[in-house]
Amino acid sequence: MTLAGEERPRIRLSVKTKILLVFLALSVSALLITGYLASVQIGDVSRYALDQSSALGDRAVEDSTVAMERDARESLLRMARDQAYISNIIFDRVAGEIEMMASYARALQSDPSRVRERHFSLQDDEPADRTSTTVLFLAPGVEQDIP
Repeated sequence: MTLAGEERPRIRLSVKTKILLVFLALSVSALLITGYLASVQIGDVSRYALDQSSALGDRAVEDSTVAMERDARESLLRMARDQAYISNIIFDRVAGEIEMMASYARALQSDPSRVRERHFSLQDDEPADRTSTTVLFLAPGVEQDIP
């Protein structure tokens, strides 16, 4: 009886229904526990996948950096070799020209009569024929005797 004096209607269940309700409760609780464990496992797998993905990304960046540095080093080395080859060609050409000039200078020094006396017109001396010579303009204070 309740306080007001009324009785609550009672639901009478048979033993069969009670057993089925117990099995239903066990089944539902087993499914809930399995769902919870699956959720926990899915969370662990997702964290593991995220960690592995980050690690893979870091390794990819590191490998790419190493590869780029190696390629840059090889490219710079190749460019340096090419530039050295070009410089060597230029130095050989200059050496040949210097050798030619040295040979000419030796020939002139061994026979000074091969050098003709020349008269250079300076800015103060106007030449008789302007088209036959070059006029030299010297800086102030420069010696005017040109051999």
